[in-house]
Amino acid sequence: MKHVKMDLKVCEGCGGLWIRNGREAGVYCRYCVVILAEFPAPRAKRATGRRRRSPQAQEKGGAR
Repeated sequence: MKHVKMDLKVCEGCGGLWIRNGREAGVYCRYCVVILAEFPAPRAKRATGRRRRSPQAQEKGGAR
């Protein structure tokens, strides 16, 4: 007898319940995967918050 491992998951996109193969690692249901594929690819992450002073500005006593 052959056994297949299945996982009951909650979609992180819509909150719906879906079953996935135990070997897969997805977190979205098929419907949300199609919708998310239409979004543009994310850009590189930038540091948020205040900008650091440049070394030149620190030597001169500030950027003001």
